[in-house]
Amino acid sequence: MKPKSNAISLHEISTNAAAELPLAARIAIFPIGSNEQHGPHLPTGTDTIILNSVVEGVRQRLGAEEPFVFLPSMPIGKSPEHMDFCGTVTFRATTLIAILEDIVSSMQKHGVRKMVFLNSHGGNTALLNGVANELHYTYGVEITCLNLWSREFTSSAEYKQLLPQLSYPDIHASFVETSLLLYLTPDLVGKVPHGILPKASFPHLSTGWVTKDLSDTGVIGDLADCNAEIGEKIYNYMVEKTAAYLQEIAG
Repeated sequence: MKPKSNAISLHEISTNAAAELPLAARIAIFPIGSNEQHGPHLPTGTDTIILNSVVEGVRQRLGAEEPFVFLPSMPIGKSPEHMDFCGTVTFRATTLIAILEDIVSSMQKHGVRKMVFLNSHGGNTALLNGVANELHYTYGVEITCLNLWSREFTSSAEYKQLLPQLSYPDIHASFVETSLLLYLTPDLVGKVPHGILPKASFPHLSTGWVTKDLSDTGVIGDLADCNAEIGEKIYNYMVEKTAAYLQEIAG
């Protein structure tokens, strides 16, 4: 029996192959990450590493016969809240909007009528949700924003059962992301600091904030008991949920 091939990645096929799909019959998925500080122990590319790993898992799960085509991921997003920490690279909001418009207009030119912005950085979320409506109006492309950290992923009983009782909400560079990286790329994880907690409560209202307001280390959350075993379970959950949402979008 011939093994199932992965869902199609646009940068791995030729222009002739793209035309033969045809590309116009596919839902184009644009993965968007970030390059920003993740505390003293995680790489600045943490969001993008998680994103690319989830994408590969989803591609294996879906297979080439599914009506999707994955665009190359973008490893930089909107991260001004982290700019006090060295290594962070951010787009201005206007830059990111322009990039998104160029991506959508390119896909529309090739006949694509459905897209998904697959996002792994919380700081991108509000902008993506807002610009999706405008780009749909301008280009006629239906755009769904799928955020790996949204309530659709993290509010389920299944997800909550994966996490221990934490002393502070898991916001940034803390239990979940550290456990994921311990599973996915343990060689990139430095010494995990324990016993550090943010110096202020995370704002629950729509208040402007930067990471330095909350944490001197860049970690916003609890690092106690993070481990690769739980990271593997969280990763498998994210892959399964993402694949299921994409199949739902495809109808």
